[in-house]
Amino acid sequence: MVALLCGTGLALTIPATVKHAIDALERDAASAPIAHHVMIIIALALGNGAARLISRFLLIGGAQRVEYDLRNDLYAALQAYPPAFYGAHRTGDLMARATSDVSAVKSLAGFGAISVVNTGAAFAGALAAMISIDPWLTLWALLPVPALVLVARGLNARVHRETEAVQAQLGAVSGLVQEYLTGITVVRAYTMEARAQGHFREANREFLGRSLALARTQSQFTPLTGLIGGIGALVVLWVGGTAVADGRLSLGALVAFNGYLAYLAWPTMALGWTWSIARRGLTSMGRLLEIVTPAPALPAPGRPLPGPASLRFSR
Repeated sequence: MVALLCGTGLALTIPATVKHAIDALERDAASAPIAHHVMIIIALALGNGAARLISRFLLIGGAQRVEYDLRNDLYAALQAYPPAFYGAHRTGDLMARATSDVSAVKSLAGFGAISVVNTGAAFAGALAAMISIDPWLTLWALLPVPALVLVARGLNARVHRETEAVQAQLGAVSGLVQEYLTGITVVRAYTMEARAQGHFREANREFLGRSLALARTQSQFTPLTGLIGGIGALVVLWVGGTAVADGRLSLGALVAFNGYLAYLAWPTMALGWTWSIARRGLTSMGRLLEIVTPAPALPAPGRPLPGPASLRFSR
């Protein structure tokens, strides 16, 4: 996260450097040190790329370790439960928790953490820089944000409900497959192949329907954020262009302001993806905690049973 914050800081310095270059061109185009500013921008871009590469290596590696520890905790919990627990829980649902849910938590700890930190740092740094250029222009640029917050809140609630439905149906499909594979001899003996195929087709169709509903909800966020961000850019161009024409704002400052606004475009559009990963990961973590948290402690190993004196072990 420290590396990611450093990369964000380097990236946010680029529009300020462009502002200085344009201001120097406006003052005296013949003697403006353009090459100096170009070299600074190249160095900032290289440093930003290196910092982001390091951050991804560290965070994604950490997510792999989270997955490793979580699988071990889940396996230890499943070993501690009595047989009655497995009579009340379908094997397919437990397998879905051990595979799909663990993978969702890993995504939250890896790319989810990257996106959350990157988005927060980008918004904080870019907004501070925009306010330092022109507070009123920043206020105009932020006018569409309340609409974005309302859209994100509504879609987030829908994603939570639909994610839980998808994960539950995945457990049902896995359980159905496990049951029929375990009793395959009975299915063949009583010629129940068509019936088994019908049951699986129906469960799989339900899983497809729930997955498509979740995909439709997730796909709505990016176009809506793009539309809202485009409206903000038009407002800035209109208000900022008028300020430049009136002499209240320099051309370099307007270009830098648009650079910061453009830098916020990707974090804004990635909000939907971030909400989806976070919601799915938190939902899956709740499903895993339902197994891990109430698990009884493993009993201490007892003494070996005594065998007959004539019994000997050989290697």
